Amino acid sequence: MLGGICAAPHVRKLGSADLAGLPSADILAFGSTQLPALTAATLAGLATAELVALGTAGIAAFTPAQLAALSTTQLFGLTTAQVKALTTAQVIALSTTQLASFGTAQAQALGSAGIARLGSADLAGPPSADILVFGSTHLSAPTAAALAGLATAELVALGTAGIAAFTPAQLAALSTVQLFGLTTAQVVALTTANIFALTTAEIVALTTADIPALTTNQIMALTTAECAAFTSSQIPAFTDLQLGVMNTAQMSAL
Repeated sequence: MLGGICAAPHVRKLGSADLAGLPSADILAFGSTQLPALTAATLAGLATAELVALGTAGIAAFTPAQLAALSTTQLFGLTTAQVKALTTAQVIALSTTQLASFGTAQAQALGSAGIARLGSADLAGPPSADILVFGSTHLSAPTAAALAGLATAELVALGTAGIAAFTPAQLAALSTVQLFGLTTAQVVALTTANIFALTTAEIVALTTADIPALTTNQIMALTTAECAAFTSSQIPAFTDLQLGVMNTAQMSAL
């Protein structure tokens, strides 16, 4: 077995063509000392099946630079267990293009460290199915700016639990078009902290169907600036119960 007899210095001399010509059994024999010795360019010779056969321990043995050298095709071929086994340093080394190439199950296994590095263009790229697998931990990971890449249909597809998982900063970063596109049920699901964080422009984007559905806790969370932002066409949508829980400052601001 070649892997059992080659020391790291010899492994470094292997080119991509050499690695592509080795039987899988030889490559699999490379241990945690030998795998990091492969040059980044050499790794291009590894077939997807060979990467998969290395298992979680093999992938974890790669240096961040080696992982960053893998093609999107190679990365897409990794198992969910291998993706989950990636270290934070390895994930950080991946480009946003590589991160966006992961499939649905892989995205779910990726973790917050990887998702947090996606930009707006990357978040707009994956299919809705990939975005929908992000759990509450994952959804709070994208930066506020990155959320600009989400289409209204994708936001709606996240449901009430998905929207409730957004941080106040993330929700405040949504455009008025995105907020206007939310369902009434999603608006009602917003936490009081999220309601408090809404910009005046986002307040104006609330529909006359959204407003009477707001809970009394959400109403009490409104700032005076937010109350002042409601338009003359929105104010009549408030119910008597909602107006009754407003404090003097909120009522004066309407």
